[in-house]
Amino acid sequence: MKSSLEWLVTASGLKNIKCIACDDLTNTRFDGVTVLDNPDAIRWVKQDELAVTTGYFLLHDEEAQKRIVRELKEAGCAGLGVKIRDYFQEIPEGMVKEAEKVKLPLLELPFYYSLSEVSQTIYNHIYELSYRSRVKEQKLIEDISDIFFSKRGTMEIVYRIAEFLKRTVILLDSDFKCVYAAKRMNDKKLCMKDSVIRRLKSLKNDECVFLFPDKTERKGYTVTIPGAGANALLLVLEDAGELTKEEKSIIERCIKILSMALEQARSRQEDRYEFEDSYHKDLYEYLNGLRQYDDGELKNILRDIEMPFEKKRIMILLQIQGGFDAGTDYRELIQGCIRKCKEMRGFEPYILSRGRKFIVYLFACTDKSDPFMCNAAGKLAGIMAERMGRINDGMEVQIGIGKSSDDFPGIKRAYQEAEKAVDIGEKLGMKEQVFAYNQLEFYDYLLQYPVKTKEQCCDSIRCLQEYDEENNTELVHTLLGFLEHKFNVSETAKALYIHRNTLINRLNKIKELLYNDLETMDDLMPLCMEAYAYKLFS
Repeated sequence: MKSSLEWLVTASGLKNIKCIACDDLTNTRFDGVTVLDNPDAIRWVKQDELAVTTGYFLLHDEEAQKRIVRELKEAGCAGLGVKIRDYFQEIPEGMVKEAEKVKLPLLELPFYYSLSEVSQTIYNHIYELSYRSRVKEQKLIEDISDIFFSKRGTMEIVYRIAEFLKRTVILLDSDFKCVYAAKRMNDKKLCMKDSVIRRLKSLKNDECVFLFPDKTERKGYTVTIPGAGANALLLVLEDAGELTKEEKSIIERCIKILSMALEQARSRQEDRYEFEDSYHKDLYEYLNGLRQYDDGELKNILRDIEMPFEKKRIMILLQIQGGFDAGTDYRELIQGCIRKCKEMRGFEPYILSRGRKFIVYLFACTDKSDPFMCNAAGKLAGIMAERMGRINDGMEVQIGIGKSSDDFPGIKRAYQEAEKAVDIGEKLGMKEQVFAYNQLEFYDYLLQYPVKTKEQCCDSIRCLQEYDEENNTELVHTLLGFLEHKFNVSETAKALYIHRNTLINRLNKIKELLYNDLETMDDLMPLCMEAYAYKLFS
């Protein structure tokens, strides 16, 4: 992690440090400090270090004063600081002129600071910068990990990386076509999706010059994405300056997660070409995050397949995990379930299928409330699961239900919600076949919490957990049962196979430990939310 000479002069807390040569180069950055106490010490100076000295060994040798400036510049030194009034009353004019000539910043250090004080101040600052950087990097890794595990797609990962770097970041496929581009405002016209970007020439350290569709040539840093096909890569533009070692390191860490996200998207893609027509394929790929369309393009696709997207709708996603029979007409079977379900009267179904996956949109022909839409979809999903089970005893199905919507983005959002509902159900170890997002939405909010704060979502339960471990009790199990059985003492005691009085004694102990009466909604609601978090993260 590097600091700048400007910080040392203006913001370090060390007073009266002056730049007396090359004051236009105070933005020069350095990552360490070295003390020069003899002419031979220069051999140990590293690139991008700041050298400081009392000047004792240069006192009466004008040629040595000039030579040390030249040699420090050749060694890649960031600058030279010289103490005054210990040996030099002021820095010799010859050193100043030589520093201006070779473009090496020259600093005047006040006599009342020891070199160790200067060094300690610098290293404390560099350590603080490094710590802050590590915290930000860890936050980035946690964020894109959450994006991956919640299946929110590769595009969001690319945008998060671009936001962190404050640079334009582009995901390219094996043909150097733009897949996603997270662009800064001044790069809005740089390229579009599927634009071909030409590599003009290679530079050092994975840097190249590229020709973009807007006819501009830009320098960029490229990283190959392992497992994502030959030459698929991430391109980071370097208009704002070359990437630092730290930035390249964090990109390498992000690439591993991005690679898994691309593999995740590819596994969801399956065979892209077994559809009734190309428009069904386009819609399927759009829903799975494999293609992006603007509203106008998507509306044209939906009109071509005659989907009544203007109407209020709800979506059911049925996936057959085991026992699939290629000879069974599952589409007709689903149509039969819709005809059988009385709650489906007044609904217009639209079914899109791909292999073992069936996407069922249900459009309301008359005005229906959101609770009615969700209830009707739940009843239909139950009938579908029961009907599938009668076909084959070994058949395994999972059904996700999105939320009701009437806005245009809800077409895709409902599909994502249905997928999330199934995923959350699996995380919770639920044995049901039907998972409704409106019933599991709170879990989704919890999953998107920053990783470090998740354990803080269940402080009260962790308090009981510690008591259980110390006293061999079952207070956590008791509280969860009490909440699950709607605060009914008799039903809870029956479910836990304990006497009613035993349960009451345990509840009294819980009240005592948590300072909670377990009587009003204000008492119970926070514990219910903690129970959600505990089930999800434990």
